[in-house]
Amino acid sequence: ETNGVVERFHRTLKEQVIYGRVYQTIEELEAVISPFIQNYNREWILEKLGYRSPLEARRDWEVAKAV
Repeated sequence: ETNGVVERFHRTLKEQVIYGRVYQTIEELEAVISPFIQNYNREWILEKLGYRSPLEARRDWEVAKAV
């Protein structure tokens, strides 16, 4: 199940950032991937995480772990 989550993220990354575009250098690619990951973690609402963003789910997990 965990592997499926990572595979889905990679698919989304490819669909949103990679496919249909040509990058000339690794730096160009990194300049696009980094903001995508930041946005994904903050803004994307995922059903698997109880309709929360990855960042919200992580915060909730850390709070629950601390208790």
